[in-house]
Amino acid sequence: MKGIKRLLIYIVTVVILSSMLTTVSGYEYGDDIENFLYPSIEKTARATYVLNGKINKSDFNDNITKVSETSMWNGYAFLSDFSTEPYPGTQEFDSFFRNILNVVNMNDSKVSIYFDFTNLAHVTNIFLEKYEEYSMEFLFLEELPLSDGETVEFKVPQGKVMSIVGMNIETKALNDLTEFVQDGKLSVTAPKGSGDWKVLFFMLRKVENELLKKTCSVNFLSNDASKKFIEVSYKNFVYNYPEYFPDTIDTAYMANINIANIDGGIAWAEDYNEKFEEKYGFKPTLLYPALVYDIGEDYASSKTALYSLRTELLIEGFLKAMNEFASDSKIRLMGNPYAFDSLVPTEYCGDFIKFFKYIDVPVFDGLSNYAVSKKYIKLVSSASYNYGKNLTGANLFSPYEIIDRNTMYRTILETYSKGINHVYLSSIYNSSENMSNNDLFNKSQLAKYVPGLNTLITRLNTLLQRGETVVDVGVVYPIETLNYAYTPGNNSRENIPYADYIDIGEFLHQDLQLDFMYLHPDYIQKNGIDKYSLIILTGCEVISMETLDVLKEYYDKGGKIIATYTLPTKTAEKGKDNEAKEIIEHIFGTDIYSTSAKGNIYKNTNKNGGQAYFICSYDYGTNDYFKNIDLLELAVNEAIKVRDVAINTNDDSYKSIVTYIHRKTEKEDIYFIANTGSDNFSGSVVLKGKHHPVLLDPHTGEITVPEYKNHKLYGENVTSVKLDIETLSSKIIYCGDKYKNIRMPLLYKGELETFNEAGIEFDNGTISFIFSIGQDDKIELAARLDENDNGYILEIEDGRINLLKKQDDKTDIINSVVVPIHRNNFYQFTMTVNEDGFDVFLSGRKLFEATDSTFKQGRIAFGNIDDSSIEVFDIVLLGGLEKVEVVNHSYTVYLVLFLSLILLRLSAMLHKKKK
Repeated sequence: MKGIKRLLIYIVTVVILSSMLTTVSGYEYGDDIENFLYPSIEKTARATYVLNGKINKSDFNDNITKVSETSMWNGYAFLSDFSTEPYPGTQEFDSFFRNILNVVNMNDSKVSIYFDFTNLAHVTNIFLEKYEEYSMEFLFLEELPLSDGETVEFKVPQGKVMSIVGMNIETKALNDLTEFVQDGKLSVTAPKGSGDWKVLFFMLRKVENELLKKTCSVNFLSNDASKKFIEVSYKNFVYNYPEYFPDTIDTAYMANINIANIDGGIAWAEDYNEKFEEKYGFKPTLLYPALVYDIGEDYASSKTALYSLRTELLIEGFLKAMNEFASDSKIRLMGNPYAFDSLVPTEYCGDFIKFFKYIDVPVFDGLSNYAVSKKYIKLVSSASYNYGKNLTGANLFSPYEIIDRNTMYRTILETYSKGINHVYLSSIYNSSENMSNNDLFNKSQLAKYVPGLNTLITRLNTLLQRGETVVDVGVVYPIETLNYAYTPGNNSRENIPYADYIDIGEFLHQDLQLDFMYLHPDYIQKNGIDKYSLIILTGCEVISMETLDVLKEYYDKGGKIIATYTLPTKTAEKGKDNEAKEIIEHIFGTDIYSTSAKGNIYKNTNKNGGQAYFICSYDYGTNDYFKNIDLLELAVNEAIKVRDVAINTNDDSYKSIVTYIHRKTEKEDIYFIANTGSDNFSGSVVLKGKHHPVLLDPHTGEITVPEYKNHKLYGENVTSVKLDIETLSSKIIYCGDKYKNIRMPLLYKGELETFNEAGIEFDNGTISFIFSIGQDDKIELAARLDENDNGYILEIEDGRINLLKKQDDKTDIINSVVVPIHRNNFYQFTMTVNEDGFDVFLSGRKLFEATDSTFKQGRIAFGNIDDSSIEVFDIVLLGGLEKVEVVNHSYTVYLVLFLSLILLRLSAMLHKKKK
């Protein structure tokens, strides 16, 4: 008995002590893991550099060199503004820009040709001097009264006649008068007894407007005019700097493309009527009144047809011409439309998804009112999804909004969970005058976070640029309804209560933690919707018959559909309204239009398992609406029993902060899980399918195997993964072959003082930290020292890193590298240690490597850092290539040893007493 007691106490003691040690096996890693731990420059963020104020080569060279060295930067978008001197287009500016290309090229970075279409004064001047006839024209309406039985000779207003229509005020009867104009006059008689009429003149003319001079008065609806603009803007770079295409200049960036109304006129095209007749087979002149008036039975089909063609002219005009330029120049095309927070896109870009058809990298513009515009990110990533584009960009951190560290990280996590995988960070300014609030690159509270933030971005890009996004749910993009609802200056949710598609999207993603994609009618009609577990038809007044036919087929084959707010009663095709209602009644129930009451969920099913839910928020008798989005959760949970990804926690407060995106390749499933809330998350993530996951931390580089379980849920294979995520942090659940045998556990994450006290010993691993030093400062990093302090010492000082080897009381400098370390800037240092020696990185760039296998075990510690101007923080230590041991000399260990000795002593006393 005595031996058993002592053995048990001994085992308990050993187990407790062992829990203080971390031992992990692994192996030499390849390119894939190295690209995750130390990402390549090709996957880093880009920076927007504003050439404001007076620019000169010397100051720019110093500035851009310092910026490029604080972190890895894939490239820069250079943007001139009204204050730029010398003025763009001059010989002096051309010389300066050539210097830019040389400097950026020397820093292994790229250049984006960037034009902001709200700030194009210099290009506008050149364009109008050469091609004034190609400037934008606008459609204006002038109304003149015509009384019952009256004959009047009207003088036709200024401009080109697009349509003249007589409209009966009471009956809305229309008469096309376009062909009756003679010598600039129109003589017309109102039929006696028919009531009073209006004569509507739709005239096309140019306008003189100061805003146009800034935003470029180009007819973007014309392919020919667009090519003239490209000739004096983007193509001018090809003429002047051909040797830099495409190796240095690799992107054309278009920001804030805009076809907005001016002075009450609608941006229009001179050949609009001819283009319309080519597409539809009849003249549009009798349809024009639908732009401003409800013309009765054909109102919906007329208005949607007119605005649909206008959108098509923009896409096939300017955007296709830009695509052709980029393709010919062998560069990528990026861009975004104006007014990202506009619920109805009709005026500004016509169609928020179709706008990106010819753009290689759709971009979300987060520089204006991000708190509101972030709701529209899913529209941009959905455009990439609809058109099969791998990259979705974002331009982040407004120069006019004050941000902090938490805002920076929250913004990155939010945008990436919604499908962004390529970003531009704003706020590098040439001149301190007119400087933004967000100086990310000089020594400030923001600048110190840039290296770590860019490392996070780069790791996310490395994984999330792979494959394509997987979603359970498709949301029908209601473009016909939006065009129908559009009224200049009256397009808020309050004025169009059934336009709930953005609110529905936010509720799905943020509250229900259910990823989705907006599906354009063109996509639905081309690809079908059979692969989706659920289709949501948001509030809809007008829909195309082709889309309805696909929805009917999907439902008949067992698909599940949820409709919200109101069901369509009109179609985009003339004379098809009753046919559309029949399909709606087939899907949702024969009495769905007549018996529905607000606040109810109506369900209809078929023998094949099809389910249709209508969440009614509309009283068809009174045209009264109300909002009740919570009912959507009930319908979704009933319709989808097993989600592609389900996030589970015992605390409902987490529901609005943990979101995800799922990317899939032929051999990989990559799940990005982000916690953007103010509390830590602890719970599980349930993945559809049988997986053997690895957990990747994009913040630290840690790679571990989580606790997980393969099991069944409603008869389907699923994998439950236990997950803990700190606030404003994220994890990647990786299922595939590339990382499954690799372990890089986190050995230490914290600040300098605790790190040095930990007494960390290791065989192999990697250490990274962010630092800033002043003049004459020096940081000493000792690594792989044996008991006699033999080993390597790295000295980091202003402008140089020295590698010293200490052996038998002799210290030799074996490598000394001149590096661009400038005082008071922030840099990220990384060193890997393995059986072959060292690799040393500065802000992602490999400086040198040392080969030596003499020392089998050692420790790592900082020295000589008492100087107050030295900052060292965000230290991360990973280990696991062979064997890693962390010896923690904390009071906990000593307490355990003390208690163990007491237990042993008590055991001896008990044994002695028995004897």
